[in-house]
Amino acid sequence: MVLRRLRESDLDPQQLVRNVPYSFEHLSDPGRFIDWQSYSTFVSNFRGFISADELAEFARITCYPWSPHIYYHLVAWMHSITEVYDDHFGEGSSLSTMYPCRTEVAVKASGNLRVTLTMLPGHEPCEAFHYLIKGQIAGFATAMGAPRCDVTMTQSQVGAAYYVTFDDRAGPLAALRRLVQRPLSRMVSMARLNARYLETKNQNLRLREEVEALKQAEAIAMQTESRYGLLATHGTDVIWTLSRELEFQFLSPSIESLTGYTVAEVMAMPLQDLFTPESYERIVASVADGDSPDLHVPNDYELQVVHREGDPRWLEVTARYIVNDENLPTGVVGIARDITGRKEMELALADREENYRIITQTARDGIVTLDQQYRILFANPAVEAMFGYTAEELMKQSLPDLVPDMNRALIDTDNPADALSGESLTAMRKDGSLLPIEISFAQHHDQGRRYLTGILRDVTQRQRIEVERKELEHQLQASQHMESIGQLTGGIAHDSNNLLVAILGYTDLALNPDIAPHDLRSYLSEIHNAGQRAADMTQKLLAFSRRQIIEPTLIDVNDLIGGLDLMIRRLTPENIDIQIDRASKLSPVLADAGQLEQVIVNLTVNARDAMAEGGRLTILTQEADVSETFAKANPWARPGRHVMLQITDTGAEMSGEVQRRVFEPFFTTKPEGAGTGLGLAVVFGIIKQHNGFIDVASQPDKGTRFAVYLPIASAQDPSASIRRPRAALGGDETILIVEDNQQVAQLARLILRGGGYQTLSAPNGAEALELFEAHRDQIDLVLMDVVMPRMGGREMMRQMLTSVPNQKILFTSGYSTSGIHTNFILEEGLEFIPKPYSTNALRGKVRPVLDKPHTRDTRQTPVSA
Repeated sequence: MVLRRLRESDLDPQQLVRNVPYSFEHLSDPGRFIDWQSYSTFVSNFRGFISADELAEFARITCYPWSPHIYYHLVAWMHSITEVYDDHFGEGSSLSTMYPCRTEVAVKASGNLRVTLTMLPGHEPCEAFHYLIKGQIAGFATAMGAPRCDVTMTQSQVGAAYYVTFDDRAGPLAALRRLVQRPLSRMVSMARLNARYLETKNQNLRLREEVEALKQAEAIAMQTESRYGLLATHGTDVIWTLSRELEFQFLSPSIESLTGYTVAEVMAMPLQDLFTPESYERIVASVADGDSPDLHVPNDYELQVVHREGDPRWLEVTARYIVNDENLPTGVVGIARDITGRKEMELALADREENYRIITQTARDGIVTLDQQYRILFANPAVEAMFGYTAEELMKQSLPDLVPDMNRALIDTDNPADALSGESLTAMRKDGSLLPIEISFAQHHDQGRRYLTGILRDVTQRQRIEVERKELEHQLQASQHMESIGQLTGGIAHDSNNLLVAILGYTDLALNPDIAPHDLRSYLSEIHNAGQRAADMTQKLLAFSRRQIIEPTLIDVNDLIGGLDLMIRRLTPENIDIQIDRASKLSPVLADAGQLEQVIVNLTVNARDAMAEGGRLTILTQEADVSETFAKANPWARPGRHVMLQITDTGAEMSGEVQRRVFEPFFTTKPEGAGTGLGLAVVFGIIKQHNGFIDVASQPDKGTRFAVYLPIASAQDPSASIRRPRAALGGDETILIVEDNQQVAQLARLILRGGGYQTLSAPNGAEALELFEAHRDQIDLVLMDVVMPRMGGREMMRQMLTSVPNQKILFTSGYSTSGIHTNFILEEGLEFIPKPYSTNALRGKVRPVLDKPHTRDTRQTPVSA
């Protein structure tokens, strides 16, 4: 009937029977069977073409058409509407016979009743079917001759409830029907007894057949139970049943490998002791949901059980309720599987994904993923910033559209990842500007499809730096090489100075006119013929490495050259013409006069050696303004006002290689034995320490020019007067000498005792502290080396000042105060005397330190390199 009406309409029958496994002929025959799933699918398809109310109206019209059927007239005359509703829709009605559902009619009041429809277990409710029944209920009263009733419907997870309001009229023959029905009931009872006897007889036969079937089923069940018993005993998954009171009723033996407890221990254990608190709360909540209508659907959970050893393990649990004949839950049955390994992998994968997300979101390089057509599937924020597009705009483009050079790299290649990786290409930004980039890709596959993931790097800054680097490469090579050599020479100077202290000190003692002859021989035996040369070499190394203390004063370079005029002329032979051209007025510079003299002498000697056949030596002074442009082109230069000292010779030209290496230590073009190769390296170190710079140029037939630039002293520069030597006074105080070199310590004792001082001595910091604690009330001054075994000078000073805050300390070292081991001396303003020191130098330093109220150094701080 329904299909026939549909064919007459404009509806597409193919859509109505979609996913229905029956032919049209089968559906058109009212006597044919159709299963519930197919039927619910069919009416749901029908519901897709019309509204719910139209579907209910369709059912009302088609199920109870308005026509004068004699059956309906008889029912209307002999019954009430309520009775007829109960016959058609009540328990055991034709509706529950035709469909897998249970129906019930409850009378609320006259003209008001509720029809409840509940689907049988295993059958899903169908919304469209509920509306069809609503239409049938609405049309029923009209078919009985009563006015049209009102029907409201509510749906649930297991069915629907209908609330019906109607005019409850009883037919005029209803009372007569009940009167006639009483005497006839006895006859009906006899007939029913006969029928019951026959029914009982037939039922007895059926019971016998059922007993035999049950015996066969019991045998099959025993076999099945045996197989399931083996599965539960030997399976790795845990099979369990749980009561609604959260007590285990059954556990398979595999629970022991999962939890470390035996079956008996778990059965006796409270559930909250076996699971983590979060998992236990979830179990309680799930079991409490047993009143819900969805009792026959299995549920999956991920829970954590606590192993006997205390570590939690993840379980994948599949569970469903155990229901009785009244469809009420009595417990839960399920299977638990250990998924700890898989969970750890998932968590690790999640961590990696989060790390990858953080990396891609924060990376300064662009990261993209491309499909087989090189379309952008993913782009991190750096790509957006790089090209000027939003993420949505990038997803609509292919990378070759943004980087046209890629098309050239991808021609005739089977491996685009290799073809693109390491390529430097030109991209185009959204605003049309060009962008140099470097790309690198890796190829990977997923479900048979190829993908490329790569990194895009903006190399604009790198290209600019590369150009600048090439311009500065030659200058920086010399500077970097000098820094590394400086570390080496500082250490060499330290060891050499320990020897020089003894040599020069014993020499001073031997020159004392009052010395006894036997002491003179002892002192002279300690002196080595190479002492003075070693001291000279040490000073050169320290000057080169810029670790020598400088004592800057305001100097007029013109006056300095005037004082050296006679020395310069003595150093040069007569075949060299000397020209000195000094500026009429020259601003002062802040410099160490002795070291600046060494610069002039070294450059003069270098120029003299370059003119073996004679020539002209020119010394020029003038003020020069170093511009910002010159400083950018020559990174070793500093902009500002400078005094320039230029020394030019007319000797042989220096090659480009020689000019690049001319300031390297131990580099010389002279024959072996004719020079050390330290002269110009010392010049470079001194000028660098004075915050100046030196420029060298050489041309054919014009010789070589060295130009020294020294910054002009500003008004804020300290004006330091030139020191004058003072008499080396003595005293009678007690001095603790801490020195690990035995010769140096013995010399210091002799020098100080010769000045009238009392001395104590210790070879290292640890023994010195013990001696200091024993005599701290008598010790007036501590003379200590900076670098010593067992405890250095700085740590020893810290512990001494903790005990005696006002203790006076004088440091000494072969390293200078700007060395890596001794830079704290200048930073903290401490007193210091460098090695090697003479008798007068040591006594002249000790007396002022003893006379001052504190030991903070008041001398000028050297100019920083």
